[in-house]
Amino acid sequence: FLFLIKHLLILREQIAPFDIDFAVTEKTLDFTMMINSFSQLLRGQTSVLSFNNYNTLLNFVWHAAPRIIDSYLDSKKDLEKEFKSACESFIAYITRATVGGLAELLSRVSSSNGQTDEVSHMDTRIPTVEELKTILKEIEQCMETELPALVRKMSIYLNNPVTQGILFKPIRANIVHTFWELHRMLASAYSPEERGQLAAASPDEIAHRLELLSCQNQSSLYTLNS
Repeated sequence: FLFLIKHLLILREQIAPFDIDFAVTEKTLDFTMMINSFSQLLRGQTSVLSFNNYNTLLNFVWHAAPRIIDSYLDSKKDLEKEFKSACESFIAYITRATVGGLAELLSRVSSSNGQTDEVSHMDTRIPTVEELKTILKEIEQCMETELPALVRKMSIYLNNPVTQGILFKPIRANIVHTFWELHRMLASAYSPEERGQLAAASPDEIAHRLELLSCQNQSSLYTLNS
């Protein structure tokens, strides 16, 4: 994703100074009706001797000429569309890699109970403390190793700290939102003792850690550039 984003950015920056209309109208020939009429003529589905709309030979003559189709193409809009799609795919990929398991669990709980803050402690469909411990441990490992590595890759492909910040902001928002949903479920479905056993980081703590990660990465980028 980052390779694609980088080169789409380069292309966008290269064409930006030129005040040129990148939209063109492309004409293409559509032989669909001609082919269908010819197929009916070969199969003999209708009579050649009839003098109505079902005459195969007349129908073929009427549709022998291909249709001209005008297609409006805007290369600049297509570039922006591809760029947006690549960014959204990258954001979704990082979010899934970090909190995908927890987000999926919360989605199952909310779909079966309505909302994560309306689940009951007696509901057998909510995850056990041990299940949550496993998921939270995986998230912690990801935030300690994999996420910093992915953020460092951003600095390799995207040497503009502003661009990195714009791309990382929705990732941070998605992860923090997932922890908000987690704590809403914990508050309604788990006892204080169980919440103490889990010791899940608060959304504010997660937001602070992600902010530090982003700042540290941008500081290292400034150091390399200087």
